[in-house]
Amino acid sequence: MDVSGGVTVEILNCIADEIATQDALLNGAYSDARRDLSEERQQVLLNAQRHWINYRDVNCDFYTTIGGTLAQVASNECFLRETAERAAELENMVGW
Repeated sequence: MDVSGGVTVEILNCIADEIATQDALLNGAYSDARRDLSEERQQVLLNAQRHWINYRDVNCDFYTTIGGTLAQVASNECFLRETAERAAELENMVGW
């Protein structure tokens, strides 16, 4: 972020790079969390994950409605934050 120089496009590029990293962590944590669950609990987790993805997308899309040049930055930061938090949550579920 420091190298962005406050340029919106550069900020968005930086956030996009980190989202890719966090998304990979999220996918890995989801797979790890599912691994030791019964088939029934895997389905419950799948349902929860689908609802969480919908929540994240709708919630973070809300930030685009604030208008101005920083609306997309706020939305992407929300997406990043939510993804990182969910990845950490799923990592903590491993072995339940």
